[in-house]
Amino acid sequence: MTTKTPAAKVYESWDSVDPALARLGKIEPQAQEEKAKLKALIQETKNEFEPRIKRLDDEIDAIRDGLTSFVLANKRDLGDARSMSLKHGSIGLRLSPPKLVTLGKATWGKVLELIQDLPTALRKRFIRIDEDVDKKAVKDAIESGQLDDVTRRQIKVDLIQEEQVVYDLAAESAVRG
Repeated sequence: MTTKTPAAKVYESWDSVDPALARLGKIEPQAQEEKAKLKALIQETKNEFEPRIKRLDDEIDAIRDGLTSFVLANKRDLGDARSMSLKHGSIGLRLSPPKLVTLGKATWGKVLELIQDLPTALRKRFIRIDEDVDKKAVKDAIESGQLDDVTRRQIKVDLIQEEQVVYDLAAESAVRG
């Protein structure tokens, strides 16, 4: 089922705005109530399905672990094909894609330190430097006056503030129907 989002209402006078605020006072609590009901139903559904899914996932994991142990213990039976076709499927061994790992107890931080001791050509090749604009620093510099208008325009940035319409409903509008 698809629903259309209503077009923005057009208000032509302050007299037409007040009933709109009254309507908001009526429907916003209804929307919150509907959202709360939906959240409760979602949680109820999760509570119903998650234990069943967990049992199935646990069984899947147990079967896969058992199959892995069996295949590794009996890999000589697979022959050169490194797989075996059975009535309900095939099973075998495959090499994973190459993955870079650290040796021993080395961390990636230690690897970085060691790479920094290599000749410049290798160091530049193996160390990636990601550069990004520090937006907070630029914003702070503009606000504090450390970044003048000429430089700001030169680097094509500006600080803007957008005017936004806000409303605050009178307490009785939220209660009235």
